[in-house]
Amino acid sequence: NGTTDFFFFFILKYKDQKNFHIQFSIDGNREQNDKIRGQGSFNKTINNLENLISHNFNAVVSTTVTPANINSMDELCNLFESINLKRWKVSPFLPYGRAQDYENLIPTKDWNEFVKHMISIANLSLGIRTLYDFKKLDLLSDLDLRKLEEQVAKNKSCNCGRRNQKIFISKRFFIRKYK
Repeated sequence: NGTTDFFFFFILKYKDQKNFHIQFSIDGNREQNDKIRGQGSFNKTINNLENLISHNFNAVVSTTVTPANINSMDELCNLFESINLKRWKVSPFLPYGRAQDYENLIPTKDWNEFVKHMISIANLSLGIRTLYDFKKLDLLSDLDLRKLEEQVAKNKSCNCGRRNQKIFISKRFFIRKYK
C-alpha cells in the first residue's frame, strides 16, 4: 500500500521499464481518506507518491467515489495536479466482493454529472467513465432485448488482465505474480 516506503529502493531498478507503474489508493481528502484507510494514511501516501513522482516513476492513483467523499474530489484533483501526478483512475463505489453496502451507491444520473464536471476541470489524465442507465432497458421490447443479447453473445470478449501482469509485494517481501 502507499503508506509504507519499504519498497522504494527495491523498485528503483524497474523505473525505466515500459508499462511499469505503481498504483496508490486515495479515497478522498485527508479527512475522508483517513476515515477509510486509517489515521495518518493520507499524509504517508501523499509523501510516498511525491517521492516516486520526483524520481520519474509512472505513478497512478485510484479513487473510489462514494456519497461521503464526492465533495472532496475537486480538492483532490487540485492536489494531484500540484504534485504533477500524470494519471488518476476514478470509479464509483460498486457493491461487489466485500463491499456489499448499497448505501454508498451514487445514482447513475448524479455519477454521470460528476464525470462531466471532473472532465471539465481536470488537467491530468483522468480514467473515468459514465455509467449506463439500465432503466432504459425497460423501454425495449422483448424482441429488441433478444437482438441485443445475440449481439453481445457474438462479440464476447474479456480484457480483465489480458495484457497486464500484476505483482503484489507484501511487507515481508513475498512476491505474488498474477496474470
